[in-house]
Amino acid sequence: IVLVAINPYDQLPIYGEEVIDAYSGQDMADMEPHIFSVAEEAYRTMTREERNQSIIISGESGSGKTVSAKFTMRYFAVVGGASQQTSVEERVLASNPIMEVKENRNAKTTRNDNSSRFGKYIEIGFGRNGDIIGANMRTYLLEKSRVAEDRSLAVFSKLLGVERSQMAHWLCSRRLAVGGEMLVKPMTGQQALEARDALAKHIYGQLWTYEEFFSRYCVLLRGPKCQDQTQASCRQALPQLIPDTDQYCFGKTKVFFRAGQVAVLERLRSERLRVAAVIIQSHVKGWLARTRYSRILWAAATIQRYNRGALARRLALTLRYTKAAMVIQKTYRMLMVRQIFLMIRSATVTIQAFTRGTLARYRYRQVSIQCQPVAPLYLRLFLSKSLMVERAAVLLQARVRGWLTKEAYRRVRAAVVFMQCCVRRKASRRELLRLKAEARSVEKYRELNKGMEVKLMQLQLRASAALRSELDEEKMKYQGLLRELSRLEQRYDNLKEMNLLTEVYSCT
Repeated sequence: IVLVAINPYDQLPIYGEEVIDAYSGQDMADMEPHIFSVAEEAYRTMTREERNQSIIISGESGSGKTVSAKFTMRYFAVVGGASQQTSVEERVLASNPIMEVKENRNAKTTRNDNSSRFGKYIEIGFGRNGDIIGANMRTYLLEKSRVAEDRSLAVFSKLLGVERSQMAHWLCSRRLAVGGEMLVKPMTGQQALEARDALAKHIYGQLWTYEEFFSRYCVLLRGPKCQDQTQASCRQALPQLIPDTDQYCFGKTKVFFRAGQVAVLERLRSERLRVAAVIIQSHVKGWLARTRYSRILWAAATIQRYNRGALARRLALTLRYTKAAMVIQKTYRMLMVRQIFLMIRSATVTIQAFTRGTLARYRYRQVSIQCQPVAPLYLRLFLSKSLMVERAAVLLQARVRGWLTKEAYRRVRAAVVFMQCCVRRKASRRELLRLKAEARSVEKYRELNKGMEVKLMQLQLRASAALRSELDEEKMKYQGLLRELSRLEQRYDNLKEMNLLTEVYSCT
């Protein structure tokens, strides 16, 4: 997206927070042309398509390109919702004096006395939520489109430590080797401008202050790194990095490198950073792998423990059911066999009784018939006595067998009752332990709830009092900030009017 900057030479109220809110989330075609409209279109396209976007701010000298960049960055900071949007914007815009270089490095044109000879490329990084997470700035020398006065020549001669006249001579002429002789041939105006621009690019591209060098290549320095000894650290580290001392030169405040040496340092820095990144990645990946392995090991052990416990409980339950089934089967079979035995015995006794009765009556009749003429009364008494003895024996057998059956039944019933008592006692103990545990947990929870209720009431009282005091303090601070903001805005308006009058006077 191309944004053409035009300086209205007046303070317009179209860059406030309410204007940012009005353009936020709106389509570019539905709103009036504005810097915020261009910024919103780029921001929406970036977040929707997840592609990098570029805004080219162009305009003539003094048209307000830098101010337009400030407004664009402020829009990104506000719309992105960064918690430190003011800090991010100020960190990027605080480098404006560096972006504009210095006054003696800029050029004087017909429209601007301090026109920058350098272009600015500002790269702003956004997070996945659309907030600003950082920025990067690059400067580069502009093409041969501006005519500078003699003060640029004075700066170059001062930096290189040569006379101004000698610098002007060699920038406006060149040496030619013809037939073993050196000839000096003057250049045209266009060629002199090209030579000057080439020299400027070379000097500003290979000239570093000690602070810049230390900040950029501190990763290549060995030993302790202290900001107070940057020059000594740079002088000590450069011979180790570049063994050829002809490829660089130390100055009082700057270090000069020959062509290609900065690329060597960049390659060494990139390699050192790559090695450090690989080491960090290996440690982080190892830690993540160990953490993941520990979690998997713990999860596997927990799953195994629960599975083994479930299997053991299932096995114990199966054994218990098997034992109970065997006892039930044994008792049932015993009862069935006993019933069959009793039925067979009862049938046998009945058959024996009928058989014995039939035989006794038969013998009695035979004896009665045979002995009736001799001693009928004596025989009848003898037979009656025999029958009584036989009946008494049968009755005795029945009573003994009944007693034995009753004793066997009592033993079986006592065993069944004892088994039921054991089972019921075990179940009762288990239920008692569960009830005791529930009683303990309920009492504990009641005590904890009672204590927590008291503490909660105390904390609520304290928090309400502290909150009221904090709200009063924040309100006072907010009112003070509003007064300070009003005073700064008034002062900014006064300075803006004075600057506008100065520019008008300089143009006239």
